[in-house]
Amino acid sequence: MLTVKRFLEPKMGKVLPKIDPIKISVLGAVSMAIAGVLLFMSHTTLSAIFVLISGMLDVIDGTVARKYGMVSSVGSAVDRLCDRISDSIIVVGMGIMYSPLIGMMTVLLTLLSSYSGAIMEGLARGRFVEKTTLRPLRILVIATGIFFGKGIETLFVISAIALYSFLYRLYSLVIFSRRQ
Repeated sequence: MLTVKRFLEPKMGKVLPKIDPIKISVLGAVSMAIAGVLLFMSHTTLSAIFVLISGMLDVIDGTVARKYGMVSSVGSAVDRLCDRISDSIIVVGMGIMYSPLIGMMTVLLTLLSSYSGAIMEGLARGRFVEKTTLRPLRILVIATGIFFGKGIETLFVISAIALYSFLYRLYSLVIFSRRQ
């Protein structure tokens, strides 16, 4: 959430080396893939740790890009793509482990939420800025759910977060279209 970013970014910005933020984004996706493999192997604690590592790398990539003037449209696109890949990997993994039907619903809602955000950004041409992001909350919920072995409950919570995000973006689209 924005408060997480506001809290962590100044502290991290002081100690982060100059590393290509795109590599950090890719490393985040790889960390989430490792979390998925560990989940399949029933190493839930390690899986939860790698989910959190992936989440931290997602915060770090943007921080490094801003700190060292490496912000780019390509970097932003790679970051978003890696986020979607990461979300899909772990949610599909949880769906396979706990409930394929609920997992499929969760993946679809998460991707719908993401796609609706991309549509809003394209239509608004930079004038649509969400006040908060729900990805850190999703990461925390996923890690906690895996750690405590609450897969089905976690998938329902992630679905609810994705549905809320989609409905918020749909509402924003209606408001934006009325102003045009």
